[in-house]
Amino acid sequence: MSPKPASSLALDLACQDIFSRIQAESSTLVGPEEDEASDQNDLSRNLRHALAIEKAISETIERLTQQLHEDAVKLLRRHNSLLPIQKLPPEIGSTIIFHELDGIAKHNRLHRVIQLSSVSCWWRAIILDTPTMWNIIHSTDGKHLVPLALERSRDAPLTIAQYGRYTLRDLTYNDLSSMDENDFLDLVEPHILRWRDAEFNHAREGPIVERQLLPDLRRFHLLLSASAAAEIPNLTFNFRGQAERLSDLKLSHLPIPMGSLVQMLMDSPRLEVLELESLIMLNTTAESESDNRGTSDTERTSPINLPHLTSISLRSLPSKMMVPLLSSLGAPNLQDVAIEHDTKFQSDVIEEPSTLQAGPFTIYTSRLIQESTAWLSVLLDSSGLTLSNYTETQCRYEIRLKGGHSTLLRWLRHRCIPQLTKVCNIHLEFAANFDGDGADDVLTENLIRLAKVKSLRLRSHSEAWRWVWLLSLPEAMPASALNSWLWPNLTELTLDGRTINEVATLSMVLGRYGHCGSTGKEVSRPCRLHDLKVVNGEDSWRSEVVQRIRGIIGTENFKFCTEE
Repeated sequence: MSPKPASSLALDLACQDIFSRIQAESSTLVGPEEDEASDQNDLSRNLRHALAIEKAISETIERLTQQLHEDAVKLLRRHNSLLPIQKLPPEIGSTIIFHELDGIAKHNRLHRVIQLSSVSCWWRAIILDTPTMWNIIHSTDGKHLVPLALERSRDAPLTIAQYGRYTLRDLTYNDLSSMDENDFLDLVEPHILRWRDAEFNHAREGPIVERQLLPDLRRFHLLLSASAAAEIPNLTFNFRGQAERLSDLKLSHLPIPMGSLVQMLMDSPRLEVLELESLIMLNTTAESESDNRGTSDTERTSPINLPHLTSISLRSLPSKMMVPLLSSLGAPNLQDVAIEHDTKFQSDVIEEPSTLQAGPFTIYTSRLIQESTAWLSVLLDSSGLTLSNYTETQCRYEIRLKGGHSTLLRWLRHRCIPQLTKVCNIHLEFAANFDGDGADDVLTENLIRLAKVKSLRLRSHSEAWRWVWLLSLPEAMPASALNSWLWPNLTELTLDGRTINEVATLSMVLGRYGHCGSTGKEVSRPCRLHDLKVVNGEDSWRSEVVQRIRGIIGTENFKFCTEE
């Protein structure tokens, strides 16, 4: 055992003994013949005394330092207890702490709670007594924090978030060690009745999809990794039970029977946000028998009434899943619609022109266009076309169709637009990457016969010059057309000054608005341009040509602008 810390009197006596010994030895003349053994004994004895004194001093300093620290802590606690903030009710204190936690990401929240609990005893008492500060649990919290949070959250509703490894780009290297999915579920599953918000991103393990949605669940996101369905045999996700309070549902790359999905939507009357992406449709025995009997998807799908649904996103769904959903969905309060479909892989969504009756997808698209606004935006890019709002409206929609331009434009012209009961102006836009089948006669034929093209934007694609040239011709349209000019209702035109120069633009303006045709017969004139914009041409276009263009269409109708 170590000796007790020396008192000040013992230290004084020890020091006096050492000094007296040193003085006695210094006053004696030591001759060369003196016994060396005696000297070594004296040195050893003195060294032991010195080490004992050093140890006693160190222990005394340590004791005094510890006592000083304890006194300082008591003083600080006494000082903090007298601060005005300590007199606030715990409810106000917890509100202050919640404001601090509002801006903290889920994967850092528990770590921040631990830090805040170390600020003071009062803060720690408040945090430990507030279960809702511990109810956001992330898979990156680790095995040491997740059980602690589950215990301290008591009966509070839980927010569960799980991410696959290396899927959170904003995390540090240490945080990226996300818990194994099964280990995480083993910890949180006993508390499943408290789940209110469950999010599983880039999941790969089978047990996740076997969990049953709960009646009290408000938000559920299950995003399976793209390769999980192929790697995990017999992977199926069946929704069971009602989710009457569910307001946000997002599923991705998930194998699921159509009947399970429809039943889930029917049992979620409060659904506000629905996102379905790249689902894999599984046929149950009953569905297979219906297919064998030739029963259509529309006939066997019950109405899905979602009066609170405001946002829907359907991306890359099988046609046998998308068509029944669109045909049976009742959502009168939609504000945001996003649909993406690849007709190269699912060709039975849009109808051929020879089809006698428009299908559910065409009817749904036409209804969106009809109810939203009198303007339709048609964007052509390298992969297909996109239909969307051109002006601000209560319901925003974007229908992205991938496939051959000729097929899609033929469907738009012969199937979709004829379903409209009121006149709809068209904004036609060619993206910069439009390789279009520019030399395709079917594509050109369908484009030039698009009625009511009132706005046109030509970006810097390789075929932009073709359309400027056609706009300048008084007889660009076939003889059977009602008007010989291409798009006679055109009043808005945007060009890219790097692709179309000032001479080509002047030629178009002169041909279209400067003089009559040279054929000698009466030619109906097109509408005059109210807005001609040129992007990226102000520094390169010659001023005298620009002045000539302004003189023809009006100074107020022509302007240069920067790229949007």
